[in-house]
Amino acid sequence: MNNDNRNPTTDADHEDLVSTVPAESCEAESNADCDPKSIEDVLQLASDHCFPDDDEDDAAEAQEETSAKSSRGHLTGWVIRHRLADHMKPIVARKPHCLLIEVPDRSWCVPLAAAIRGQVAKRTVFDRNSDLTLTPDDGPSRKRDAYLREKATDALSRGDPLVFVFDNANANIPNDVLAMVDNHVTLLPLSSNEVIVIIEEITQCCLPEITDDIASGLTFDQICSAVRLGDTGGAIVQRLRTMRQNANRTRSINVPPLDELTGYGEAKAWGLRLSREVERYRRGEIRAEDLPRGLLLSGPPGCGKTMFAQSLAVTCGIPIVPTSVAAWFEAGDGHLGDVMNAIRNVFNEAHQKPKPTILFIDECDAFVEPKNDRNNSQWWNTMRASVLSAIDGAATEPGVILVGACNYPDAVDPALKRSGRLDKHIRISLPDADALATMLKTAFASELPNAEFVRYGRRLVGFTGADIARLVREIRAHARDHDREVCENDIDAIIGNRDRISPEHLKRIAIHEAGHAIIGIRLGRRVTSLSAGGGENGIGGYAVASRPQYFTKSSLEDEVVIALAGRAAEEAFGIEASSGASADLVCATDLLTRAHTVYGFGRTLRGAGDEADTARLLAETPQLDQLIDADLDRLWRRTTALVADNTEQIGRLANALIEQRYLDQSDIQRAMAIDRDHDRKRLKIAG
Repeated sequence: MNNDNRNPTTDADHEDLVSTVPAESCEAESNADCDPKSIEDVLQLASDHCFPDDDEDDAAEAQEETSAKSSRGHLTGWVIRHRLADHMKPIVARKPHCLLIEVPDRSWCVPLAAAIRGQVAKRTVFDRNSDLTLTPDDGPSRKRDAYLREKATDALSRGDPLVFVFDNANANIPNDVLAMVDNHVTLLPLSSNEVIVIIEEITQCCLPEITDDIASGLTFDQICSAVRLGDTGGAIVQRLRTMRQNANRTRSINVPPLDELTGYGEAKAWGLRLSREVERYRRGEIRAEDLPRGLLLSGPPGCGKTMFAQSLAVTCGIPIVPTSVAAWFEAGDGHLGDVMNAIRNVFNEAHQKPKPTILFIDECDAFVEPKNDRNNSQWWNTMRASVLSAIDGAATEPGVILVGACNYPDAVDPALKRSGRLDKHIRISLPDADALATMLKTAFASELPNAEFVRYGRRLVGFTGADIARLVREIRAHARDHDREVCENDIDAIIGNRDRISPEHLKRIAIHEAGHAIIGIRLGRRVTSLSAGGGENGIGGYAVASRPQYFTKSSLEDEVVIALAGRAAEEAFGIEASSGASADLVCATDLLTRAHTVYGFGRTLRGAGDEADTARLLAETPQLDQLIDADLDRLWRRTTALVADNTEQIGRLANALIEQRYLDQSDIQRAMAIDRDHDRKRLKIAG
């Protein structure tokens, strides 16, 4: 072998190296320890001699890092210098030290580990850097725990330093290996200010003041792909803004932040609180473990559950991973393996996103076992266990926020709603008149800044956010057909055509809803709104009233009376009973069945559980059927008596509802406050 290109080392050189060991140190050591040094020890001494621990050298290295050949090198070098310098000192000095760096997302692991090996290589002529770091990508996936255990034990038993660079360390590193760690450092995501500093270092230009968030929710790879060498600072910043907008979308449209949404009530308050908590996390005031874990949103189709989830991600500046139970079932050909792979893939995607991140699961009420399909029980149970296991893994990983959505919360598998999963439940109601007016105003603010959107909002009560989006498209199409900008005539043309309700039917609805409202008020409920002739078909109505947080026997019977009051009011005003009250009868029957079988308000204290199928219990138990009939008969008599005592108030409120179609709480109070001495005229509804 030709070794002419090597620099020969003389014996004298070796003597000089060995002589650098202090004599008193050798005297203090045993004879075995003072034996001639191994070649590795000699090389290490040479490393210490050639690369002393000096602050000036550190500064020179820091300056040298800025000449990295890619933005990855710049970013990892900057993080090591400014975030990890103190923690890296024992590693650079090759002390027998184990450091765990927990990174925001997996795309950090490999490039940061490579940068750490590169920095240590500059400080020593002895290179065993291939064993210096361990990442999730090292070793075979099926035997990774054993691989990590073996590699960590080998390195540390030799007295070598070791650096773990992992995301979600508690889930990805075995507990016995975690116990080897001497220093656990959690690396927070790069802030916008830090990214700006890095951009200025790379471009050697000062950027103008940037007040918006350009980095939150982006992975390391996304930031590196946006920060391109040779590009201008302005182009890099704009690229980061675009990437950040895409990171918190569930679909291809933009949505406003939560503070601009209306009609979301408790859900909006919860979301704004989460955004404040995320900001505290970014400032280092709280840990990821302190963030909320799970939320279940319920509400009628089209009420804006998906839009809320996307707006939540926009407001918090965090990524969102959208999925649905239906999408899992549609994976492949429905084979169990395909479904489980689909579930695993979407949860893995959430795990690999920067934390915090939202995992949005739509159609949670589809996750319910088919009660009549016994042939597929094994398939269902296996899939169900897989989903619950994946959710537990996500719920236990700090920073993964589960948000589920459904139309029928009672149909959701109870296991999904247990503590630690989707344990917080908030119902999103249909938007009220003000919320609908705000939606229209947002859509047409530039074309119609002075339009009376409140008037339109009242006309559209009962519509959903999805209905409004469709109406907006129809209004714009109507304007294009007339070759003009949108004007109020276009809105009137589209919305006016929706009002197809007959005067007779409007009268029935108004009396029915006023009956619910007046009897509810008389029994201590707070009625917040009434609607007549709303909804897409224009034939519906509703009364929104408070309900007890829990029932006593008397409050449950009051609730039944309120449910029956609509039908009783129709009969009191000479209107023949119709099928429109069927939902009220179902509600009353369900409540009374629960009184006997769940709540212990009947003859026994037996309870069937909150998830009991009351319709089945009623059909299979003749004695229960007789008890419910007796209760309904007794409470119907009470209801008709209450309605008879309050017909004047019901009529007055119904008149106001016919005129305005929608009444909020203040409107209801004004209608109730009319002096009876000035209200002796014949009621419109009685004519």
